Amino acid sequence: MTLPNFYILGAQKSGTSWLTSMLRQHPDIFIPRRKEIHYYNRPENFNRGKAWYEGNFANCGGAIAVGEGTPHYLAVNLTNDSAKIVSRIKTLTPDARFIISLRNPVTRAVSGLLHHMREGRLSPWRNLDSEFDLLFSDRHPYPSVLQFGHYGEQIRSFLRHFPLHRFIFLIYEHDILKYPRDTLQQLCQFLGVRTDFEFHHLSARVNPTIRTRLGLVTSQLPIHKFHKRGRSIGRFLGWKIERLGLGSPLSVSDETLLRLHQYYLPDRKDLYQLIDRNVDDVWGTYQQLVNSKYEMHA
Repeated sequence: MTLPNFYILGAQKSGTSWLTSMLRQHPDIFIPRRKEIHYYNRPENFNRGKAWYEGNFANCGGAIAVGEGTPHYLAVNLTNDSAKIVSRIKTLTPDARFIISLRNPVTRAVSGLLHHMREGRLSPWRNLDSEFDLLFSDRHPYPSVLQFGHYGEQIRSFLRHFPLHRFIFLIYEHDILKYPRDTLQQLCQFLGVRTDFEFHHLSARVNPTIRTRLGLVTSQLPIHKFHKRGRSIGRFLGWKIERLGLGSPLSVSDETLLRLHQYYLPDRKDLYQLIDRNVDDVWGTYQQLVNSKYEMHA
């Protein structure tokens, strides 16, 4: 049976769905249609055993690179079970490689909160600033909204078990949004597959955030799912509403942005030391964040 030899990890809403969609096009790469298997981080799946996990890759054929894309594998700091993720991966696939996509933790946190609203876990009528007040006071039901952005802490956990050369680190705003073709070629080289493959639909938006209250309310309509895409009609209509420019995007105040920016600064410094890449050049200062209106692209 076959097990994956690479994993796509990433911060929430950092382009991992796009990466998975693109890499699936390559004839030498196999990623199951079920993108997020959640084997290593969910007890109900891990307890099914190795044979169940291997079954997800039964149709890989002669693929050189076999992978899966569960972004939550990066979040090793959330629960007791998530703390076991890295050792479980090391035990089962000791030679694995890792693609890790990171996004400005401030915009990721805002987008992550909107994601919970889209999924119906939080009411779309709630105020974003009030939600972050609850998060900073440890009174929010989804503390992972902030915890997901501790990239340095998470990557350091992986580097205790795997050598640095097994990792490739992508900065979402630069590598995926600005230079997708070059990035995909770099990934092909990293995975040991043909680098001359021509990827298509590079500008496609995969699993975009819904940012308006109208879109979020519509996305939660209790309508049956499409068979092919697994997306609810309500969510589909929510995206359509936003593409038509209807509704105003929900936003946070400049004060909340500053609070988030300062909260993540220590981890940004730690991240730079780990991956040897100055993310400040991409993510910028607090003022640049405010001036850019922190668009939630993904």
